Amino acid sequence: METENKTTAEQLLQNLGKKIDELIEKGKEKAEEIDVDQHVEDLKDGINTLSKEFENFTEKHKDQFQEVGGHLEKAVHEMKNVIENLFTKKN
Repeated sequence: METENKTTAEQLLQNLGKKIDELIEKGKEKAEEIDVDQHVEDLKDGINTLSKEFENFTEKHKDQFQEVGGHLEKAVHEMKNVIENLFTKKN
């Protein structure tokens, strides 16, 4: 019985090993089909474009961003106080 379980386990491991090898080969084939370097460059270009657009937008709406920033800072401070109060009440 123990030998039979060992054989079955060995077969399962061999099959698993074969399937892993097949997946690795398929991955290599797909990687060759995709021009990864070009995709990376495209993403970098997209990041640069978005960064420039965001800079232009923030410069154009500088006053609103300063106002929103003040409101966000106040909101974060209030949230911090609430959380601190929650923890001090539980202790």
